[in-house]
Amino acid sequence: MINLVYLEYMEYMYILNYQQEGSAMRTFSTVELTQQIGTVTHVASREPVAITQHRKPRFILMSIEDYEKMQGRGRPRRVYGVGETPPELADMLATELEQRINDGSSDYDD
Repeated sequence: MINLVYLEYMEYMYILNYQQEGSAMRTFSTVELTQQIGTVTHVASREPVAITQHRKPRFILMSIEDYEKMQGRGRPRRVYGVGETPPELADMLATELEQRINDGSSDYDD
């Protein structure tokens, strides 16, 4: 259970980080990428961009600096076993789970 919650939390934090910056991710098709490589790479130097293929997102293009920052945060999809979870993360998850359990139990008090 903790593993799944951690994964969802990390994905949420990654998405929230970009939403808080106030900009939706720009999207370019593979055709636009080949025809406008300068424009696409210019945008990607400032923020990650999605590259679509057949109208579906397939790739993310980002600056090396953004990539290194992302790698520096650790593996965002790292799954910990119960005994491997770092204490600060375990405390945060335990608090959140306890709050959700308490919030859910009030639904059945009637």
